[in-house]
Amino acid sequence: MVARWSGREAKALREAMRMSLRQFGGYLGVAVNSISTWERRGADSQLRFETQQMLDTALSSLDVAAQRRFQLALEELISADRASKEPGGAEAAGESVGAGRRSGLGGKSKQRTNALADAIRSGGALAFVQLDGAEERVRRFLDSSARVFVLKGGPGSGKTTLVGHLAVELAGDVDSQILSVETWPSGQLDVAAQILRYASVPCGDDPVLILEGQAAKLDRPLLVIIDGIGSREHVHAVGRQLDLLLRHVLDPRLRFILVIRTPPDLELTAYPVLAASVYEPDPPERGVSFRLTPWPLVRQPPFASRAFARSRYVRSR
Repeated sequence: MVARWSGREAKALREAMRMSLRQFGGYLGVAVNSISTWERRGADSQLRFETQQMLDTALSSLDVAAQRRFQLALEELISADRASKEPGGAEAAGESVGAGRRSGLGGKSKQRTNALADAIRSGGALAFVQLDGAEERVRRFLDSSARVFVLKGGPGSGKTTLVGHLAVELAGDVDSQILSVETWPSGQLDVAAQILRYASVPCGDDPVLILEGQAAKLDRPLLVIIDGIGSREHVHAVGRQLDLLLRHVLDPRLRFILVIRTPPDLELTAYPVLAASVYEPDPPERGVSFRLTPWPLVRQPPFASRAFARSRYVRSR
């Protein structure tokens, strides 16, 4: 039995029962947001007496194998808490406990994205970036409760270059991933698996469940940029899977930018949870957070034209 239940013990129980946050909440009859808050606060969370009774009942109903999983999961969480407080740990170094987890999904994503950004900068591909207020729009998105930012634009409008620039400029506030649908194996469009692989996290048999657990450990927002969405098939595949992810991975720190090439100007209304999660500024354009249009040559100052031409030359080599 558990002497005093906290978010740490509740998380170990959920993992032992192999349930998602939504499933665990349904099992206990508790709001998903409450469970997410328990787990985020860990051993510091104070649970009501009635809640502790429910968790006692759930634990006592487990079979021997599941109770063993509970003990192992709890020991691992306690060890992680203890390590963060030891000399040389995150707190002794003057950092937060969250900063000590930089080797997790967020930290490894940041490392890989930094390496990609360095390669892009060394090649000059970020020499020309059309902003038109996009960076400020994305920052407002990050301050909002929305979880999806939809960037649309025609061929040659600079979408890919822009999101590369954003990943660099926002690195002080968020971790990021830059994924491209065009590089994924045909017929294997598994968004959850791609997010995990980007950070070298094993996918296991259920990538969505593993991603949910990894998202709960994030210490700051993780912005997953999905580029190269250029066909009806891409929109359907990504839209269907993101709709599922947003239902099950509820941690608000996991955010997405979808980069969609137009035409055709496809809507996301067929995916209700995804559509409801899109950031729409004021005045809103339905299903679009920012629309990028090519700059007419007459608007481009000479230095911008030269930089743009140079970046196209570098990328084509």
